[in-house]
Amino acid sequence: MGFIVSLVTSLIAILVYLNTDKISGEKSRLAIRTIMILISSIAVLNSISRLLVIVPPGNVGVVNLFGEVSETTLNPGVHLLNPFNKVLNFSTRIKDVKENVDVTSQEGLSLNLDVSNCERLKPQKS
Repeated sequence: MGFIVSLVTSLIAILVYLNTDKISGEKSRLAIRTIMILISSIAVLNSISRLLVIVPPGNVGVVNLFGEVSETTLNPGVHLLNPFNKVLNFSTRIKDVKENVDVTSQEGLSLNLDVSNCERLKPQKS
């Protein structure tokens, strides 16, 4: 949505810039042209920034386009994508999940179990 708003803003600013010939007064025309150049350049830079996606180190990116998940993953780094894509980052670092469980045995004795599980997402596996 922001991509479309940026493009429309830049188009409007360019159209206003091109139609400043009808404004009387050189100072007014110069001021409006300067403001329109600033607005259109900021809007164009914002549109370009929506095309770039950065996947941080230690993560893998999964691309989602309107609810459809892509089969391929994005490695860490900068990627050029469709502005309507959403990228979800998943950590590939080792996580240690610890759980403390109170259970009873068949004899009715109360036991306290400490369970630890090391897990890691492997981006090469599908």
